Amino acid sequence: MSALDTSLSGLHDASVRFADAAGRIVQSGAQEVPALSRNVRERGAQETGAAAPTRSADPLSSDTTAALVDLIQSEQAFKVNAAVAGKVSDLYKETLNILGQTQER
Repeated sequence: MSALDTSLSGLHDASVRFADAAGRIVQSGAQEVPALSRNVRERGAQETGAAAPTRSADPLSSDTTAALVDLIQSEQAFKVNAAVAGKVSDLYKETLNILGQTQER
C-alpha cells in the first residue's frame, strides 16, 4: 500500500468518524433539549416566586462530551491525512519532473 493510499484511507476513516460523532451529538441534543427546557422553566418559576423543584442538570452528558472529543479528533486526523496526501502528491510531481529532465538529456 502506498503512502497516498494510506492517507486516502485515513481521510475516509476520519470522515466516517466525524459523521458518526456529529450524528451522536445531534441525537443526544434532541434527547437533552427537553430536560434543559424544563430547567429553564423551573428557574423562571423560582424567580417569580412560584415553588418548583430545583434540578442541576449537566447541560452536556458524558456521551455528548465523548462525541465532541471524537469530532475534534476526527477533524485533526482529517487535516493530518490531507497534509500527508498533499506532500505525497508534491513528491510524485517532483519525481516526475526529475524523471522528465533525465529523459530529455
